[in-house]
Amino acid sequence: MVELMVTLVIAAIVTVALYSAYVAQNRNSSITQGVSELQQNIRAGLELLTTDLRLAGYDPTRSANTGFVRGQNFTAPAGTVAVTTDGTNVAFTADLDGNGSVNTSASDVNGDGRTDLADQEQIAYRFSNNRLQKFSVTSGAVSWQTVAENIENMEFRYLKGDGTVAALPGEIDEIRMVTVSILGRTSSGDPDYLNTDSYTAASGTVWGPYNDNVRRRLLIMTVQCRNMGL
Repeated sequence: MVELMVTLVIAAIVTVALYSAYVAQNRNSSITQGVSELQQNIRAGLELLTTDLRLAGYDPTRSANTGFVRGQNFTAPAGTVAVTTDGTNVAFTADLDGNGSVNTSASDVNGDGRTDLADQEQIAYRFSNNRLQKFSVTSGAVSWQTVAENIENMEFRYLKGDGTVAALPGEIDEIRMVTVSILGRTSSGDPDYLNTDSYTAASGTVWGPYNDNVRRRLLIMTVQCRNMGL
């Protein structure tokens, strides 16, 4: 009987240890997955945004009057939407097909057999409701398509060729670089984690501390607008 009780105690200890290890491993796996999804989400949205920013002002015929726009309307066959260039929005045009004008509808410019967000000559992004969204006329109607979710905060900072800040709206045609600061967050919190960090955007603006259990990541990237000023 004594031996049986000892065996049961040892088995219980081993079971508790195994269960604790399983719970810890499962928690760590969930945290790793959440952070990985966070980083992938930010990078995917930032990659699309930076690719488009490099197209700003593309105008091979020098007759389409392309570049950054502020306080204007982008149009489509089925509607219009107000767009602007400021701290949380950016809007610009590019004559991708080189026909001398900015098309208000999307067409298969890159010849990949699809009409998608990469085929638009009116390009705008906005930070809205914790999402990075891109202006779309791919269906003919005006809409905003989400390209990144769970965005805590975002900033666009516009620079001239000498690296100084471009004053808007007066110096909008002098923009040569755009620095993007994007702060993403995990979709859920971790009750065993306390985030007391602060995050500094390129302009020096400080976001946080949030003092919650949500993990965040800040990415800052400067994009050369190689077609501006040509």
